[in-house]
Amino acid sequence: MQHTLEIFLTKIVETNILYKQVKIDITSKTENPDDLVLLAVQKYNQEIIEKNRIISHSTSWRYVEGGETIITYIAYSDDFELDVESSETFPIEEISILESGDVARPAPKVIPLQSVVSHGVRHLAYLATNNPSVYGSVLSQNTMLRFKEIDTALAGKI
Repeated sequence: MQHTLEIFLTKIVETNILYKQVKIDITSKTENPDDLVLLAVQKYNQEIIEKNRIISHSTSWRYVEGGETIITYIAYSDDFELDVESSETFPIEEISILESGDVARPAPKVIPLQSVVSHGVRHLAYLATNNPSVYGSVLSQNTMLRFKEIDTALAGKI
């Protein structure tokens, strides 16, 4: 079975979520995925980003027909070199919850990337909103405000 590390480099600009997907085949790797994420962050940015300016969080895993397991991380930094022209983007208000409709088989048959990113952003919004003493020093005031809006809007729906 193939194992893939999927990383979404993510940042909020105004009321939009910008992201870039990075995939690494880790089938034969022995390194900790946490370390591989930090290496990928540096590879995809021109400037070195200090670790204390990055939030990295493992958000999910999913099985893909044909024998692939994908481990997903979201990496967030207000310093990422992402812009609307070079990144995938969607408005914050389009964050949604994707469900399979089958409680015994929770994975939907089709999972759009925007849904994977939405899931990860919801994780970060919850963590930042409920532990501002840890996350507040890493995130801009705008990001903290947006995460609070996301967490409040989705409270009770997760």
